[in-house]
Amino acid sequence: MADVTLSTSNHTYDELATKYSNFMAPTAKVKLNGADATATGMAITNVRVQTSTSVDTDTATLTIANAYDEIERDFTWTDKFSLGSSIEVELGYVDKLTTVFSGYVTAVNYSLPKEGAPVVVVTGMDSSIKLMRGQKIETWLDKKMSDVAKQIASDHGLASEVDDTGTKLPLIAKGHRTDFQFLQDMAVALNYEFFIVGKKLYFRKRFKNKTPVITLTYMKNLNELSIEHNLSEQVSKVEVHGWDVKQQKEIKGESAEVDKSNGNTKTGANLLQTMGGAPYIEHIYANVSSDEEAKTLAKAIMNGRALKLVSGEGEVVGLPELRAGLFVKIEGVGQKLDAAYYVSRATHILDDSGYVTQFQFQGNVV
Repeated sequence: MADVTLSTSNHTYDELATKYSNFMAPTAKVKLNGADATATGMAITNVRVQTSTSVDTDTATLTIANAYDEIERDFTWTDKFSLGSSIEVELGYVDKLTTVFSGYVTAVNYSLPKEGAPVVVVTGMDSSIKLMRGQKIETWLDKKMSDVAKQIASDHGLASEVDDTGTKLPLIAKGHRTDFQFLQDMAVALNYEFFIVGKKLYFRKRFKNKTPVITLTYMKNLNELSIEHNLSEQVSKVEVHGWDVKQQKEIKGESAEVDKSNGNTKTGANLLQTMGGAPYIEHIYANVSSDEEAKTLAKAIMNGRALKLVSGEGEVVGLPELRAGLFVKIEGVGQKLDAAYYVSRATHILDDSGYVTQFQFQGNVV
């Protein structure tokens, strides 16, 4: 399968316009089991690719409008999009295409409506599907979580980009969780992020690279934009409590620290102070082995809460480089809102209306 990459570069809108022929003649290239689907005669009318860093996986959905042979009364090309087949999607303009998805066919829907021609809708999931099967109980002794993440990636035939988690833990237990659920939970507990892009597994510090992949400007190249500031789920501090059975004493860690997503200064905790009254402290009771582990978890939970302070969504002309896990800079909406934001989800849609990219983003300071 073709490589799908997470960009580490900054692009200007004009550079991408030049690269993609001023965004004229949007096109898609889909490979099923390595073969160009359109070259075999398939009429693919809709393509949707969703990328995400949350609990979702990257997915691709495509509609084949001419898969049914009305003379033979049978569907054609079924061997090309059979379950488990490889699927790759490239998007772009004219002859400049970028791979935005690679994975496996996980669902095929044959739709024969009362009116209109039958169609086939093919859905694919990325390599995350490999980590979602089975719930084998495993434990690791005296290991770093980063070493475990690398091992899991290797077990599933994936490359990895894993940041060192530092301290070895006396016991890491997966319990009754899939590898995917386990890595998600551990990423949250460490203030890390976990996701898969193509054939690479990422388990890295949150906001590792804040360089925006692109700057988008309202009333110039942003079709739609909405931003919300919401204080309702913010807290002043998080305290994590545990119990040391051997020494019969409390384990405790706390954090009011927020890893700021951009250059703005006011966090949710800062804003809560303006309301007066006692601090809004969230108490968490967890199975932690040390004060250090409790503090790490407190910081992670505090940062998770903080990311609910700012949310938004936008739409721009189709940009293959824009995907979840990157930052995008928004301009032209005033001093208070102009900033870089973390993209948590990006969806590429190519249909009869053209090609657009819709994206959702987050921030933790205003």
